[in-house]
Amino acid sequence: MKLSMIIIKKYWKLFVGAILAVFGIGLIASKQTNVEVKAIDKEIEHNNNEIEKVDIAIEKVTETKTQVKKRINTKNKKIAELETEKKAVPIKYRTVAEAKQNIIKKTQRTK
Repeated sequence: MKLSMIIIKKYWKLFVGAILAVFGIGLIASKQTNVEVKAIDKEIEHNNNEIEKVDIAIEKVTETKTQVKKRINTKNKKIAELETEKKAVPIKYRTVAEAKQNIIKKTQRTK
């Protein structure tokens, strides 16, 4: 016990310096990690903002996709109706003379 007290009295400055050095190193390391954590938080926030922008763009694309699908369906229905109407139109068979008279009538020049 006496020996340890003599050593402590003799080297107390070194012990206190070592403790303060360890404490200082701990503070420096924590400050560096705080800076790194802040930088990482900024990157995460930036990524979250980019994700939100992409999500908004995806929503717009899905909306336009549904609108286009609706347009395609309506146009397909119209096409089907026109096909049925086309089949219902009676075919007029004309003779060659009637066709010639029709062509002459439509292509006559007016003076």
